[in-house]
Amino acid sequence: MNTKQFILFFLFLFSGIVCAQKKEVQPYIDFLKQQKTDPVDYIFDLFEKYDIVVLGERDHRDTTQYELFTKIISDPRFIEKVGNVFTEVGVHNQRDRANEVLKGNYASYADFEKELRKLYRDMDYEPMWACYNYWILLSSIYKVNSKLPEKDKISYYPTDIEYDWGIVDTHRQQKAFKEFVSTGIRDGYMGYHFIHDYERILKDSNQHRKKALVIFNRPHSYQSYVTFRGDSDNYAASYIFNKYPGKVANVMMNWVVFQKSGKDYLISQGRWDAAFRALGNPSLGFDFANTPFGNNAFDHYDQTETNAIGYKDVYTGFIFYKPINEWVFTSGISNIIDEDFKPEYKRRLYLVKEKLTEEEIESDIRYQNNSKSYNPKEGYGYREDTPQDSIESYINYWLK
Repeated sequence: MNTKQFILFFLFLFSGIVCAQKKEVQPYIDFLKQQKTDPVDYIFDLFEKYDIVVLGERDHRDTTQYELFTKIISDPRFIEKVGNVFTEVGVHNQRDRANEVLKGNYASYADFEKELRKLYRDMDYEPMWACYNYWILLSSIYKVNSKLPEKDKISYYPTDIEYDWGIVDTHRQQKAFKEFVSTGIRDGYMGYHFIHDYERILKDSNQHRKKALVIFNRPHSYQSYVTFRGDSDNYAASYIFNKYPGKVANVMMNWVVFQKSGKDYLISQGRWDAAFRALGNPSLGFDFANTPFGNNAFDHYDQTETNAIGYKDVYTGFIFYKPINEWVFTSGISNIIDEDFKPEYKRRLYLVKEKLTEEEIESDIRYQNNSKSYNPKEGYGYREDTPQDSIESYINYWLK
């Protein structure tokens, strides 16, 4: 067989594989074949039409998505036209301090990390935010800023409920705060904090960039009212959509479906993941409107409650960036709890849970100080209790 014959044979074989898919998944494959837009370019295409773009982050632990987010914020288009990053994670009252650290000048990167550790310890109302992706984001903002003049540096705005460990000194206070958060008011605060800070940007004559990238985990990134935790919920992004009609877009990252049973499933019973796998899992971004993906019944949570609407009703667009078996979940930050901070960290643990043994405390400290990663292909599945073959069976059902 000569080279030309081999190529023709390969193309025939590949086309046969694609055509052999179950008919239910074929429309998704046919649509994806026509898509060419890289996720980074897709975000900037949206910024040409909208002032605010909300990214629907997937699992907090997944660091692979932050490879994409870093590409976005380090892009010259972001620095020139956007320049503002808002996040769900991070208490709002640390905003000014965070910008001092992320826009600061340091003799070395090690000096920056020293200051970042101090800041990071106070950015959450849990004793420590263990997900490494937040460290990646803050570090990435600094790395971009370190190469920019002051007027072009990226500004950072955390939106979570305000909290100060320095004024909390009893277990009762901490418990009351956690009960307050559990009432479901968090999205309202996040939405309010965004609007408050964004209005300052709009009114600031010294601020030459009036656009914003927002990173909210699902379901905080929903634009519409979707039954999830109650009869009718407002989500952080829905407050933003209501305040700035026609100026906001939101984008969903590929993730999974949550069920009240506690189990997680692939979207549309695996059709989406199967379609992307059939084409080699290309990284793509596209609008949901007038697509088989957007018309799909919204099943992000319990499909029985939300099948009256499609994904196009909840999100502007979609980004597929790396399939589930390539995600990497990372927790812990090296030396985040050093000897100087250890007494304060122990105090925080006792405030959260009054009765702890010294062994339990030391175990927790080792966990926080040890950066560890795993992913589905190592046998964990999406969640630690989900076997790998359940993911494969969902996808392979459509491809065989």
